[in-house]
Amino acid sequence: MLLELHIKDFVIADDLKVSFKEGLNVITGETGAGKSLIVNALELLAGGRASQESIRPGAEQAVLTGVFLVKDPERLKALEELGIEPEEEMVIRRVISPSRTRIFINDTPVTVQAVKAITEGLIDLHGQHEHQSLLQRAIQRQLLDAFGGHIALVRDVEEAFRKYETLKEEIARAEAEARERAQRIDILRYQIQEIDNSG
Repeated sequence: MLLELHIKDFVIADDLKVSFKEGLNVITGETGAGKSLIVNALELLAGGRASQESIRPGAEQAVLTGVFLVKDPERLKALEELGIEPEEEMVIRRVISPSRTRIFINDTPVTVQAVKAITEGLIDLHGQHEHQSLLQRAIQRQLLDAFGGHIALVRDVEEAFRKYETLKEEIARAEAEARERAQRIDILRYQIQEIDNSG
């Protein structure tokens, strides 16, 4: 859940801070009021492509900061795998300068790919006429599993499947080695027979 968005020197915004509450948050306003600015900032925090045009004229760099409440064990585990101390409050900060862009999660530098993976399902933006994630079968399954309280069961099944695949590979490897040994034994028997017959 997004708790806070801080936009500094981004496009036309000098310094903007928006707080969000649990549940539905609606942003309304006239054309040019900055609604798209907020959406664009969230897209960049989710790993979207940045350009130096995003920097407010006269500023050295643009800084976007999003504070998220993270309770999902999978996401916390993913943070840990990146070497980031998993905390319930996750801060994603993106610094866009003329020469390069940098992304941080909880002050640890990360790649765009890492941010995309971490924010998948956490930030879900939809514009007019775009396909919504609710139409994707994988998302529908995740929602049903979460609603039914089966997240732990899903993880157990995934782990069991990974073990099954590993064992299947080991069996295939052992069978291939056994076939090679049998072929080698046949070749050696044939060679022994040839030697015996010639002597």
